[in-house]
Amino acid sequence: MICTLLYALLLLSCTRGQTEEPLIGAALTGHGGRDAITRASVVHASGRIKAVFLGEEGTYDYWFERKGRRLRVETRYARHSETRVLEGTKALRGVARGPLHEVSDFRYEAMLYQYKHIDMLFGLMNGSYRVEDMGEGFTPSGRKSWAFGLRDEEGPPMTILLHPSDGMLMYVSGLFDVNGQRAELGTEYYDYRDVGGLMLPFRLVNYAGGTMIAEIQIDSYVMAKPGAVQ
Repeated sequence: MICTLLYALLLLSCTRGQTEEPLIGAALTGHGGRDAITRASVVHASGRIKAVFLGEEGTYDYWFERKGRRLRVETRYARHSETRVLEGTKALRGVARGPLHEVSDFRYEAMLYQYKHIDMLFGLMNGSYRVEDMGEGFTPSGRKSWAFGLRDEEGPPMTILLHPSDGMLMYVSGLFDVNGQRAELGTEYYDYRDVGGLMLPFRLVNYAGGTMIAEIQIDSYVMAKPGAVQ
């Protein structure tokens, strides 16, 4: 592990255009390793959300299940609530306690993106993306990083920013076409802690077009059993 991280640090001191694979390998190791990433196939995260654009605070929960590509996200405020569900290639959305309705276009892509950034480490480990080294970058808060562009057969083009000293995931963003205009959604990660051998972020800050829109504080992660996503 130490040798891998030192090798990644050496690569980061070189010029742009060097292979990205050792740094991504160091990132996987730093987050807990391949076995821990693979085991996190069913996860329930629970916490609190502060929505800047709504001026409200509430609760935030997601249930993630890799098999079947399933994700359920619930946000609950005093005056506004939303449920989003992804089941394979089908996306549904509902407000308050009303019924869920299937959505498409950028709204489907946004839910697919949300699933992918939760399962980003497994996607990198599994070779799901074509990876482009983009050189030095900065997070929306100004933290120095190393950037990689990610592409696959579906969903929006994405960018990830890794910490320049240990490879930890600092930021993930996706680029969307919204009614003919390009829009970027992103999440910056802080406060990593060990959860059953896997390093997970407990503070997340969401951005739209570089503007902070919400802050999420995770209270707990639970590695659940298959079938947890309803």
